[in-house]
Amino acid sequence: MKITKDMVKINTLCGFENVKDIYYIKDFDVFNIVTGHKKKVTYIPQGKLKYPYVTLERKNNKYGKKCTIHRLMAMAYIENRPCESVEHLNDVKTDYSIANLLLSNQSENLKRAFVNGHPNRTDKIFIAEMLNGDTHKGTMKELAIKTGISRQTLYSNLYSKHRGKRIKSVIEVRSTD
Repeated sequence: MKITKDMVKINTLCGFENVKDIYYIKDFDVFNIVTGHKKKVTYIPQGKLKYPYVTLERKNNKYGKKCTIHRLMAMAYIENRPCESVEHLNDVKTDYSIANLLLSNQSENLKRAFVNGHPNRTDKIFIAEMLNGDTHKGTMKELAIKTGISRQTLYSNLYSKHRGKRIKSVIEVRSTD
């Protein structure tokens, strides 16, 4: 395989110095220059979305390093620095174009979401049905005060099927928008 100007060497990226073979990224493909093959892409399910990732072998380690394609793209073509997250500026998680990606940390991500009016969990209305038959309606913060149950416990009952000691169910009713 011939190395072109639009290919970036992954081994030179921050955090990828200990990768065993020599890899380059071009578009959304990762190539192993030693073997001349394209790396197999697998998918991490995240809710309804599936994020593509590759596993790169490490030097002196039997376990590979998994990395999502959008993180590799952002680090290779935007800025070579460690980061907590990669933001999708148009909030379309399947859009991996360079213009849509931004390296950030959790604080920057939350600030951007607040400025852009992205809905968050505090704006949503929930109903908590208790085992004793009582029902309560409000935001998670209000439900925590009314029921005396922590927000963390309420959220865990929202997203899982197990029952709490006092909670029968928690469901999302609507957003306050």
